[in-house]
Amino acid sequence: MNFLAGESPTRITARCILQESETIHSQFNFMVNLEYKNRALGTVMYTSYAAPGSSREKITVYQGKQTMVIDVFKKLLIRGGVKKTHRSRFADMGHRAELDHFAVSIKRGFDIQPPNLLAASRASLQAMDSLKNEKKGL
Repeated sequence: MNFLAGESPTRITARCILQESETIHSQFNFMVNLEYKNRALGTVMYTSYAAPGSSREKITVYQGKQTMVIDVFKKLLIRGGVKKTHRSRFADMGHRAELDHFAVSIKRGFDIQPPNLLAASRASLQAMDSLKNEKKGL
């Protein structure tokens, strides 16, 4: 989300559905809302309630009366103005490119500033704090 928004979030809230046998640390159904200074909004949803065969990973971006959907990292749909569909037989989640970039960065020096490296981890920890506060009724 930070990459798509181009910055770190200014506000993070999270909510979850807890079954009686679950705790905040063991449950698998939550939603994290992120707000950014540039007015971008993002929602990350993780759920174990989806039907078998449903898309496991989907990214949807709404921008300038266009909708772009990446589905399971195999299909890109673009709607609004121009309608396009791009497909790949392989789900490239960027793992190989990330490892290659990391190796090059070790050899040549890092080109990403430390605050950007920590932004996603910080957002995850803030989301967990939000869940804990929700559970306490705060």
